[in-house]
Amino acid sequence: MFLAALLTLAQAQDSDVVTLHKGQPAPFDGSLLTTEAVAKIVSQSELAEKECKIEFEAEKKVAATILDYEKSRSAVVLQACVDGATRDREAAKRDYDELAAAAKRQQLAPVVTFSAGVVGGIVITLASAWAIEMTVGQ
Repeated sequence: MFLAALLTLAQAQDSDVVTLHKGQPAPFDGSLLTTEAVAKIVSQSELAEKECKIEFEAEKKVAATILDYEKSRSAVVLQACVDGATRDREAAKRDYDELAAAAKRQQLAPVVTFSAGVVGGIVITLASAWAIEMTVGQ
């Protein structure tokens, strides 16, 4: 109600505002307010505006704090993901290197076995030939 009266006063034209003294008739229909009542309405309006601004600034600070928290939290989560991915990649590389070394050893095993068999066969053949020659030659 006070706000409606204040809005009416704020929108009033100069001709709608008339200062009256006690006992004078009003030149038009309307509401009569004392100077103190008008001052109270204006001061309440100004106070309400200041309270609104204070509340807005407080809400703005809360929102900024929440935003900062969320940004920090997101940075921590991202770093944890990056660290985890780095650890996984390093573990995968170690596993790959171990498997590659094992595969290389397994590839060498048949070659070594074959070579040993050939050399062994040659040695046995030469030894057998020498033994036969020794027995035949006697």
